[in-house]
Amino acid sequence: MRGLTVRVTLTMLALVATLYLPTQRVGVVAAQTFDLEKAVTGAKTPADHEAIASYYDKEGTTAKAKAEEHHKLMKAYRNVAGKGQFAIEGHCQRLAQNYESIATENTALAAAHRQMAQEAAQKK
Repeated sequence: MRGLTVRVTLTMLALVATLYLPTQRVGVVAAQTFDLEKAVTGAKTPADHEAIASYYDKEGTTAKAKAEEHHKLMKAYRNVAGKGQFAIEGHCQRLAQNYESIATENTALAAAHRQMAQEAAQKK
């Protein structure tokens, strides 16, 4: 039983490391290439607002992918031995719901900036 617990723990750690570490560098690169605060405070033209909308579209897509990932993990954890000892399924479910909410909010922000782009185009 102890060997099984050790194997399950090591497998979970490897899975977390595999999923978590590569995404950290991607986030750093995205943050370095687009300064959202500067873009929002300086947005005047339709192109400015479209760039912000595009940013929110990408963020929404990323959040949807993370939600799907956590839905898959939730299903995977149902089959892991010792599941009663940990509440991992619930964690995955809550994370998936949070990412779905984030995706919805990002979609709304993108739509708002597209509307602002249309309004800025009409002012010209």
